Amino acid sequence: MMSHRYIRGFFAVLLILVFAVVTIGCSSSEEQDTAAKGTKENTAQAEPDNGNSDVIGIIGAMEEEVKNLHKEMKVDQTKEQNGLTFFKGELEDQKIVVVRSGVGKVNAAMTAQILVDEFGVDALINTGVAGGPKSKLNIGDIVISTRTVQHDMNAADKDKAGKIPHMDKTFFKADPELVKLAESAADELPEKMSAYTGTIATGDQMVTDDKKSHRIAIRFDAWAIEMEGAAIGQVAYLNDIPYVVIRSISDTAGDGGEELYSNFKDKAAQNAIDMVKHILNNYSSDK
Repeated sequence: MMSHRYIRGFFAVLLILVFAVVTIGCSSSEEQDTAAKGTKENTAQAEPDNGNSDVIGIIGAMEEEVKNLHKEMKVDQTKEQNGLTFFKGELEDQKIVVVRSGVGKVNAAMTAQILVDEFGVDALINTGVAGGPKSKLNIGDIVISTRTVQHDMNAADKDKAGKIPHMDKTFFKADPELVKLAESAADELPEKMSAYTGTIATGDQMVTDDKKSHRIAIRFDAWAIEMEGAAIGQVAYLNDIPYVVIRSISDTAGDGGEELYSNFKDKAAQNAIDMVKHILNNYSSDK
């Protein structure tokens, strides 16, 4: 027969085991509840915003073309990359990233691609000033791009001016909805200002010669001549995102254009910014 001491020892061990099993079970249950609670909280945080979540990238070549956007927007993040300063935040209840690209097609294209890759923008707007080769254009008038073209792109074939080799592409069509939003802002322009839609021609040169300006206007039916828009249009096309170029006329893109540009670029730049703000204010309701 088992001794009383052995029996008491056996039951003591059994009680310890039962207590351990119960304790572990309770702990596991608490951990599961905590994990479930944590998962629920994380899921709630990850739920998408019911409002407009699109981010619009806004590019201006020069400080005059974007500085007032910096002042008026609520900046949440400032990031330095590739010698550029990107301001991320909100303006007119729209999420935006504003950046000064620097002048020329290479700077514009690099900046646009960074906006796509690093900031995940859903649309691109290029704002700024331009020369106006059409005689009906006045200083301060707005030209909204229906398409853009690189007027200095020529692969040794004058009959294919503007056509990009191996892409079979000459014009980059602007987004119709963004164009429509820009057109709707025309009613808010000052009385003596007008807005036009048409082709914007881009090249790595400031055109200050009447003959050259006229030639570009005739060949491409260009309403504005500048140095960045079509490069941004090409990046938008390759990334399959919408874009539009908004340019205010600062000079005639011909003889005497440099002096006019110096005198009117600041006011013209603000005119373009005002139209961009109208687009931002109405973008979410239009999507």
